[in-house]
Formats: sequence, structure tokens, C-alpha cells
Amino acid sequence: MSKVHYFNNIAWITGASSGLGRDLAIQLSQKEWQLILSGRNRSALEHTKTSCLNPSLHRILPFDASDINAVNTALKSIDVTPSLVILNAGVSQRAVSYELDTNVLYYSTQVNYLTPVHIASSLLPDMMQQSGGLIVAVSSVASVAGVPGRSAYASAKAALNIYMSTIATECYASGVRVTIVYPGFIQTPISVHALRKDGTQHQKMDITHTDAMDSTHAASVIIKKLGNPAIWIGLTPRLKLLRFFARYSPSFLYSRMRKMV
Repeated sequence: MSKVHYFNNIAWITGASSGLGRDLAIQLSQKEWQLILSGRNRSALEHTKTSCLNPSLHRILPFDASDINAVNTALKSIDVTPSLVILNAGVSQRAVSYELDTNVLYYSTQVNYLTPVHIASSLLPDMMQQSGGLIVAVSSVASVAGVPGRSAYASAKAALNIYMSTIATECYASGVRVTIVYPGFIQTPISVHALRKDGTQHQKMDITHTDAMDSTHAASVIIKKLGNPAIWIGLTPRLKLLRFFARYSPSFLYSRMRKMV
């Protein structure tokens, strides 16, 4: 684990309106962090804020992660660079690639890859000048293999992994640290909000998520491991096998994946 120099106690969390982002916010507030809470849903962000310890210390900053102008406006409104940035906003998918509307592909790429990369790159110069800080990118176990029905989501998360890994090496000497979180199955509404082939929401919780690790527990584990280069969490035995075969026997893995289509 790399020791992180936090130059202030300000943390910015995207995707803070529900699920893992909300639980991370609540638990970080209990550790005396002052929070900037972002997401699309203002009322849900207000609920997260009031659930945190000392709500008056925290700020909500709503924006749509698919709108680059809204992202830039949010960035300009931040007066003090946070020393902890958790890029948690994302949207999953439930459609095979050959049926996927092109707009869904672009939307997924913007939300899951381009926006978190843009936020990280915009904050990096000041974090480097402060000789510290931690950027946390929430990726997915899906990013390590071509899981059927997740082409846009998995590929965007895979690109995020590479970009953040590059930042980790480029900025290490300056004191900036990077953690990539690889969630497996966690009890969050990610499958409910996942996009179908036409861009409409899936609107149901997959059984893999209903019977999964509690998001409160997942947040606790992540916070304890902040500063590690990688955090794998919520891995079922099958997901552990997926990770193993993706690394050591991709041909075998994809022969099994074909049966899932």
C-alpha cells in the first residue's frame, strides 16, 4: 500500500446519490472529511448530504456526467482542489453489441470513461503542485473480459483502467496516488439503471446484485484500502475464475463466454 499525503480534508465523490457512492460519502463524513457530492439527482444528493455526519459541512454539486459543458461548469465552481477524488459515476448496459444503438455507445463512453478522465486530468496539475492527493477510479470486474451484453460498458471501463494506470506511473514522483476499484457483485441499483439497446433503463435488479455484498460493507472495505493500486471487491467464486482465466487462459474463457449469448 502506498502512503497517501492528503493536503486537505476535502473529498469529491461523483455518483454520490445512491449505492456505493452514497455509502462512501456517509462513512467518509464520519472520518471528518468535508464532502462535495455530485450526481444528476439533486434531491437524492440532498438525502445523501443529510445522512452524513455534520451535513452543514458538505456541499452538493449536481451535474450530468454525459454533458461535457455541465462537467466543465462543475469543475470551475470548485474553489479548493480536493485531495481525495472518487470517480464513481457510471452506467451499465444490458444489450448485445450488434443491437446497441450508437447513441448508447457514445453515452456510455462519455459517462464511464471520458468524463472521469477529464475530471482527473483537470485536477491533476494542482494536486501535483500540492505534492499529494488520491484519485480513486471505480471500474468493474467486467473490464477484464468481454462479458456478453456489456460491450460498451466493459470497454469504457477497460479504457479507464489503462488511463488511470498511466496517471499512476506518470504522477507517482509528484506524490499523487491512484487507486482503481474493481467491484464485482454489490447490492446497488446499477442493474436497475443499466441501459437497454434503445437507451431505456433496464428497470429491474439482477439477481446477481440482490444476493451480493452489501454496499455499506463494500464501502467500508474500500475506505480501509484507499491508496492500494487496485481494490477487488464483491468477487464471487465465478468472478474469481473469470479474473483468473482472463489473465492466464483467455481462449478458454471466451469459449465459455460464447455459451452465454
